This record gives sequence, C-alpha cells and structure tokens, in this order.
Amino acid sequence: MIKLREKIKHGLYSTNIFVHKFPIKPKTDKNRIFLLGTPLFMNYGDQAISLAELQFLKRQFPSKEIISIPEDAVYQQLPVIKKIINSTDVIALHGGGNMNDIYPLQDEQRIAVIKEFTDNRIVLFPQSTSYDLSNSSSSFFELKENIENRNNVYLFFRDQYSMSFMKNNIQLKNIFCVPDIVLSLRVNSGMVDRQNKITTFLRRDVEKVVNENVINLVKKVNKEYNVEKSDTADTFWMEHVVTKWNHEKLVKKKLLEFQSAKLIITDRLHGMIFSIITGTPAIVFDNSNHKIKNAYESWFKDIPYIYYVEDTDNIKNVYSKIDELMNGRTQTYTMPDFSSYYAELIRALSRTS
Repeated sequence: MIKLREKIKHGLYSTNIFVHKFPIKPKTDKNRIFLLGTPLFMNYGDQAISLAELQFLKRQFPSKEIISIPEDAVYQQLPVIKKIINSTDVIALHGGGNMNDIYPLQDEQRIAVIKEFTDNRIVLFPQSTSYDLSNSSSSFFELKENIENRNNVYLFFRDQYSMSFMKNNIQLKNIFCVPDIVLSLRVNSGMVDRQNKITTFLRRDVEKVVNENVINLVKKVNKEYNVEKSDTADTFWMEHVVTKWNHEKLVKKKLLEFQSAKLIITDRLHGMIFSIITGTPAIVFDNSNHKIKNAYESWFKDIPYIYYVEDTDNIKNVYSKIDELMNGRTQTYTMPDFSSYYAELIRALSRTS
C-alpha cells in the first residue's frame, strides 16, 4: 500500500473537496478528446502545462468536445470512459517531466490508461525522460512492454535527448520531438512596469543540484541587489485549490512575477520557460536530471536573453553578466514563435495521420 505521504508528494491524492464531479455524457456523435492526468497540486509549471494543453486543444479542435480528468480521478473514471468512448475519440495524456524513476506513480497511471484503451489513439503531450536502465525495477520496462509496436500510440518529447532515448530503446514508429507545450501559451503582452529587482526561482527538492559556487553567487546577489525569492512550486499548495474557475488566474499571477522583474535567476525548467514567454532576461542553471540543459540545447540556444550557465565551476562571467543586466536599460524581449513546431502533435490529435 502506497503511503498517504507519497500520494500527496506525487499529486495522486486529494480529499473530496478537491475532486470535481465528472458528469461525462453518454455516447455521442461528437468526437472527443479526453485529456487525462492533469494536476491539482500547486506546481505552477505543471499548472501552466495543463492550461496550455487545454487552450491548445480548444484552439486547434473547436468542433471537438474536450474532457479533462485530473490525475486524482483517473482510476475512478476509467470504467466510465470505457463505457462511453467512441472508436474515433482520442486519449491525450498530460505532459511534463515525470517519465523517470523519481515519479513511478505517474508511469503507473499512464500504463493503466494504455492497457485499458487498446483500440483508441493515445497521444502523450510533450514529456522529458531520464530513466536508469541499469535499475531492473524501473517503470520504463513495463511502459516499454505495453506500448512497443502499438500503431495507435504517439509519444511526444520536449527535447532531443528524450526523443533519442526512447527511439533507441522502444520499438515504436510514432515518436516525435516538439517544444514544451507551455511555449504555445498565449501570454498577455500588455505593458507591465518592470521593477529594478532580481527574482529567484530556485529548487528545494530532489532535483536540485547543490553547487558551492552557485550558492555563493546567490548569497552575493542577495547582498548587492534588490532580490525577491519565489518559486514555481508552492509549498503550501492546499491554500491554492485549483479549479476550472481559478486555473488561468493562478498561472497569470505567477507569470506576472516574471514580467515585473528585471532579471530572473532559476534552476527550474519552467523558470526558464516562463522567462522566455514573458520576454524576461534569465540566468539559468541545470537541475539533477538535466531536463533544463536538454531543453535549452534543443530549442533555446539562440534566444539572446536566456543565459544558460554550462560550467558552474567557473562562474566569474556570471557576476559580470548580472551587473550588466541590472545596471543597463530595462528591456522586454519578444518571444520567438514556436507554433510551427507543433504540426506533428496537431496531426496526431486530429487522427488524420
């Protein structure tokens, strides 16, 4: 039996006050996309992903009914969906960065869905992977067993490393690389007064890389500049119950923190991505499973306002870059257009391929 603490940690538990009732309609002639596994816990990166997924689906498929089921309720709703699903309906699985050995419960749920719907197209929104194949108990092996040679399973990964890893280790023709779906999010580009401050979004969890040089840099920055400490994960997530009414508002509020800063310092993937979509300069460090490095090298190397720190043993130039940015003219950059990169994802979800 999985301990309650572990269920909460992985976002797979909630009391009844958090779970929506799902009055899923009976069979219908209208094609549907079922988006399964969206989070209720307050990680703003994951919340931005689910918001972007929903907006993407509604924008690209206005004639289809979009039904979203949070991860807390997936197991409960599988029998209901099984009874009413049409052969032309598509199952979409929530994206993110949890296809690895750190979060096995997420794979457990994905595998359950893949097993249940053998006749429907299943599309995984962009994910990152970092499995350890030397670990014989890795969830990767059961995942591989259930999707290998399935013609109706489409896997999308948000960096070249993840895509190459899966192509090299799973016999599946439908594996693609597209940007993180948050880069499709439409952000209000209205004027926001940038304050002369640095905002830090630094990890405090298992994915954090502890480097003495980075620690000293942060200490120095705290002494010399106006620094506001924040994060893209909310420790007190129960204070922010996510509903369909406040979902977008919560994400926009977090993005406003990026828009109002002159510089971001982060070791979170969505710290970097939120900086990109708000046009905010950022100093970026890698995390333990390298999903930041992999995403940066796949998509973001040419973005002039993102400064990825490759060598944390030699960061003297980082100090000078911070000085340059903080003492220079306040500037908001224009986010690159990533829309053309989602063509394969759109084709997979539309069932035209």
